[in-house]
Amino acid sequence: MLGTTWEGQQFLFAMNGQTGRLVGDLPIDKKKRALIGLGIFAAFFAACYAAVNFGGFLAENEEFIQWGFIILVPLLVMLLVCAVLTAQMRSAIEATEANRYLDNDSIEITHSHDSFDYTTTERIHHESKKD
Repeated sequence: MLGTTWEGQQFLFAMNGQTGRLVGDLPIDKKKRALIGLGIFAAFFAACYAAVNFGGFLAENEEFIQWGFIILVPLLVMLLVCAVLTAQMRSAIEATEANRYLDNDSIEITHSHDSFDYTTTERIHHESKKD
């Protein structure tokens, strides 16, 4: 189990010592996420701009529809990719019930049996005999 404080927030996660796989809430670098988002936006903006102005896509529509397409599509793709990348940093979902941890496809239960032990204690008061 590892714990760290980053940018004023505490993060707790576990690391497998053999594989190095991390599980838990990992810190996210907001600057790096913003740069990735801007890069995705720029790439899709260029593709949409080229499709509209050089490829003739939406040529028969009004200019505001063309610009709406040029701006909205890259913006939606950027938000979706950033949301997916952020969600991948949360690699564990806290379960409130034990059966949520069970992967039903990973095992085959052929027999189920519960047994309980019951123990009682009985106290008996013995009076001592006085001679």
